[in-house]
Amino acid sequence: MNEDKYRKAIEDARQALRLGGYDKQCKVCGERDPRCLSEHHLQRRGYGDTLVTLCLNDHARVTDPKDNVKAPDDPALLDKIGHWLIGFAEFILLWALQAIEFGKALIEAAKVCPRPYGYLSEVA
Repeated sequence: MNEDKYRKAIEDARQALRLGGYDKQCKVCGERDPRCLSEHHLQRRGYGDTLVTLCLNDHARVTDPKDNVKAPDDPALLDKIGHWLIGFAEFILLWALQAIEFGKALIEAAKVCPRPYGYLSEVA
């Protein structure tokens, strides 16, 4: 029994070390299971060190393997800034698409929730 508890604590520590801390979550969908999380280089590897925690699904959505080529040994400042801007825009786009999905879900929920949250009248 205690052995399972220790194994979980060790695994939690490994995941925290991999992700750079405890209580990380996907910055797009909120996923909290550390086994499902990874650190995404916002401006692609080699162009900077800005990391964003994403779940594996959202990470796959923003990572295009053909764009994930090795950076030059000493990239120019404008090249770094350009990659950062593209990475940031892709992240914001993913966030916007998730906001649209959440908004649609809330509109559908309003149809079946009682007032003041939705359109259903209170049942007497």
